[in-house]
Amino acid sequence: MLPEPDLSRLKTDFQHYKEGIYTPNYFGRDGDFSHPLLARQEELWHLHLAESEPPTWPRWKSQYQRTSDHWLVYCPGFYNTTYYLLIAILKPDAHNQAHNIEMMNGLAAIAEDFRQRY
Repeated sequence: MLPEPDLSRLKTDFQHYKEGIYTPNYFGRDGDFSHPLLARQEELWHLHLAESEPPTWPRWKSQYQRTSDHWLVYCPGFYNTTYYLLIAILKPDAHNQAHNIEMMNGLAAIAEDFRQRY
């Protein structure tokens, strides 16, 4: 779990990123999950986070080229698509964790609960 100051920074940076204000230099590729089916149905997404210390990528790398094995898992609201739930940070080995169907269905269930309300 991240310390409180880091969580607060992540929340603020994510909000600014989604509002189009700026892309923090520790945010990487942003993509949806194509499997399992429940993850796709509940619009689970993952944002690659820089693994280095301090967490950042070279400026010459485009956001799409910024990939890592640390992911922020999130989803948008169903009724309010500008509302987001930051669900989990998968690290290390996020790529392998994403193949765990039981875990992914658990994350999708959290997203489903949020999306039923928002």
